[in-house]
Amino acid sequence: MKNRLHLLILLLFAFVLSACVGAGNLVWLDENANGIQDPGELGVEGVSVQLYSEADELLSETETAADGSYEVSVQSSAGNFYVVFSLPDEYGFTAQHQGSDPLRDSDADPATGRTELLALSEVDDSIDAGLLLLGTEVDAGPVVEDPAPAAIISGQTWLDEDANGLRDAGEPGLAGVQVQLLDDNGDAMDEKFTGDDGGYVFESTALGGEFTLAFVPPLDYQFTAMDAGDDDAIDSDADPNSGQTQSFTLDTAGAAYDAGFVPAGPTSMGPDEFPAGYNPLTGQALCEPAAIDWGVVGISISQFPPAATRPATGLQWAAWVSEWWIGDGDTRLYAQFYGCYPEIDLDAALGGQQGDSQPEPDDGEVVIGDKVWYDLNSNAQQDQGEPGVPGIGVELILSSQVVASTTTDGAGRYYFVVQPEYGYTYQVRFSIPSHLQTFYFVSANLAADDVDSDPNPSTGLTDGFTLAEGASEKLDIDAGLRHSIIIEGVRSGRLVYEVMRGYFEGCTVIAGADPTVLAQIQVCAQAANNNAEDIGAAGIDVTKLQQVAADNIGTYGPPNLTGNLFDANPPDGCVPANSLTMFYNINNQTYWSYDEATGAYIRHQNTYLAPDVQEVSTEALTGDPQAFENVLVFFVEHEQLNEAGTIFDVHMEGRTGRVKLLRDGLVCDLYWSTVNGDYEKETGRTRPIRFVYADGTPFPLKPGQLFMHMVHLNADFFEPEVGSGDWRARWYAP
Repeated sequence: MKNRLHLLILLLFAFVLSACVGAGNLVWLDENANGIQDPGELGVEGVSVQLYSEADELLSETETAADGSYEVSVQSSAGNFYVVFSLPDEYGFTAQHQGSDPLRDSDADPATGRTELLALSEVDDSIDAGLLLLGTEVDAGPVVEDPAPAAIISGQTWLDEDANGLRDAGEPGLAGVQVQLLDDNGDAMDEKFTGDDGGYVFESTALGGEFTLAFVPPLDYQFTAMDAGDDDAIDSDADPNSGQTQSFTLDTAGAAYDAGFVPAGPTSMGPDEFPAGYNPLTGQALCEPAAIDWGVVGISISQFPPAATRPATGLQWAAWVSEWWIGDGDTRLYAQFYGCYPEIDLDAALGGQQGDSQPEPDDGEVVIGDKVWYDLNSNAQQDQGEPGVPGIGVELILSSQVVASTTTDGAGRYYFVVQPEYGYTYQVRFSIPSHLQTFYFVSANLAADDVDSDPNPSTGLTDGFTLAEGASEKLDIDAGLRHSIIIEGVRSGRLVYEVMRGYFEGCTVIAGADPTVLAQIQVCAQAANNNAEDIGAAGIDVTKLQQVAADNIGTYGPPNLTGNLFDANPPDGCVPANSLTMFYNINNQTYWSYDEATGAYIRHQNTYLAPDVQEVSTEALTGDPQAFENVLVFFVEHEQLNEAGTIFDVHMEGRTGRVKLLRDGLVCDLYWSTVNGDYEKETGRTRPIRFVYADGTPFPLKPGQLFMHMVHLNADFFEPEVGSGDWRARWYAP
């Protein structure tokens, strides 16, 4: 019996040890500020160290021993945790994740003292923090004044292999990047070059000053997107055009700024040869590499009257957009998609998954809540690892009256603490905010109560429920979401679309057409309309659009879309163009303004409610301004075919015509051409409209999208105040 009891105690002791998770090792003084624990560098005593759960709950805390060692742990199963180190006075953190040995680096973020999220199943003895001494007191000898208070500025440069603007796990640092520290006048104070791991450090920088960092891209590299996602710890802080960060004021916590890079694309390409992976219609990289063998799909999209689709969906992914007169002051857009298709950054929408801790109810109170989650596998049940959706509106309803409201936290969780009303019916209503307009509720009640989705997909409202007497919580009211992108405002077909379609060997998506017109155009899909009362309700799901593009490769295989030259450098002979106002009628005007920061023209539109007020046109999926690198006024002969003035044709075959091109803050004179070249003569196939000089040689477009105002030959294009750079164009009927 005694032996059995002894064995039981040993087994129990082993279980307790196995159920302990946490972190530990060393806080040390990094005397040479290289971010690495070198031999002889001593530990720092008395540093506060805290262990938190993924839900930001403090689990354990301690202070470092005399040798700088520590351990924080908790009885728990495996999970995600993080550690926070608190700086003693006159210390700053050294650079994070230097070198290749995780046992000798510093894991604390220099700006926050916080580690990254750690997946722990035991005590991890490799979680360290390196400190830098910012001031020194002299106790003996001549009195020496302390140095001015200072802090460090550090960060990382890395190769953004998937070009998503975020430093993902496994993406390598980029060595040899020049980093300049600029003062408040923009003058360089100091410079560093990143090490093998992409790290850099400016030590002992004076506090209180206004600074900016400037990164200089290495040869054959360019900056990735700035401020992608919502996690500053893994995004890029350098402006892609200037290479500079935003200015900042340095305090004792120091500062950390990173820069991501991608391989630089060629500055010039075409007209006949394009690098692999590049779009011959834009001179930019294909968003969907497989689309190189897909067809071009044009979509008829409402433009005016404005009620149908403002803001528009998907134009920022179209390669070429042309605007056509359809009579009585109305215009219509023909958006041609190839290589890029509307999408949202799902990772950015879901965020960093940092939530709040569950509240503790007082005696007699009840917690109602749980989670709104993203249904990754579309099975309408909450599976392990599926992320929460932040920012969803939640209302608690008691006997048909809203009694409380909140939004889901960063991990998709929500809670209501209530004084229970037993025997009365509660409901929860979930609402999807406008910035998540592509999201929708999955089917309800298809699994067990603790993992199913509860709201009605049409209303967001759950069935009624009551609270059980004696229970302190009801945490099974959940909602599952998915998202689907639909290009809305698809409208009727037009003859002019068939002219454009033919030069791309593509096809067109419409929502009906005049029978006379329908008989003369090639249609590959009709948009669905679930609301006959709404002229803007017809739409096509992007998944279907991609399938149509993949299926539409024509009798002779994928189209040849080459023929135009793209060059990042503007040509000679152009004059300034800060803006363009395109006038169709008093209620239908488009205004373009050049944005030097992006190198593109921002689109604005007026409405019949305020004809003199121009509002920035935004992309419905992102809320960002619509911006095009190339804006063209395209002169082509129009022919009115019916008395009502609603059916037009254009004559472009085998011809040339005038074009005014706005790019890089300039306006240039050039020509369009559909005259057959050697390729067309030899194959009998077509290629896109080409843009040329008067002698027929290729004229350089700027790499990027094209927006074309298609006007009759009698249209005006002029500069009211010569030399102002503000231009006007005006449509006149044929």
